[in-house]
Amino acid sequence: MRRLSTPERHPNGQCGTPMTVDPGKDLLFLILRLLRSSHPDLVAALEAQRWHATPQVFTPAPACAHLPAAIALCPATGSIAAIADRLTALVHHLSWTADYPSHPILKDRFAHAVIARSDGALVGCNLLGPHVAYPPHAHLADEIYLPVSDSRAVFWQATTDTDTRATPGTPITHGPSEPHALTTHDHPALNLWLQHGEAPGGPTWFV
Repeated sequence: MRRLSTPERHPNGQCGTPMTVDPGKDLLFLILRLLRSSHPDLVAALEAQRWHATPQVFTPAPACAHLPAAIALCPATGSIAAIADRLTALVHHLSWTADYPSHPILKDRFAHAVIARSDGALVGCNLLGPHVAYPPHAHLADEIYLPVSDSRAVFWQATTDTDTRATPGTPITHGPSEPHALTTHDHPALNLWLQHGEAPGGPTWFV
């Protein structure tokens, strides 16, 4: 498993200095390369788009308390290793959002951050704490989840009505408006996601 890296600091001691390189685009390239065999047409279309990845100052959400444990579960070998390297170096330079600030559990144990965007797609990551059932939900965009940490979390989606154990580096695809859910057990989960099609980054609703 992965050793925890130390985030950079501002002169005043705050974590998350603005990055002078563009690691978001570097990470995007690695994600598309991994997805090329399973989603060749989509990757070709996404590679033709103009992407923007803006380095940000670290803005934590309450769920970020689980980042160290999630990073420690990221594989150091295998197909996901290079992606995990880039992502774990980036997480302390992202603006994290607590999506459900009034939810009794998700307010402290779920957050997401955007990494790169184009006119027709969005790439980001999310973090779930342990023992969290992210309820069935849907959005207009197509979505590909790419588990990064070896959390042993379980994905569920309506079209198959089956549970799929999260395997680092193995993509899981959700169709537009398809209900899907994610449940963690003893460990936090760190995932990448790519939304494309209609309204990437648009509203999410519980079903």
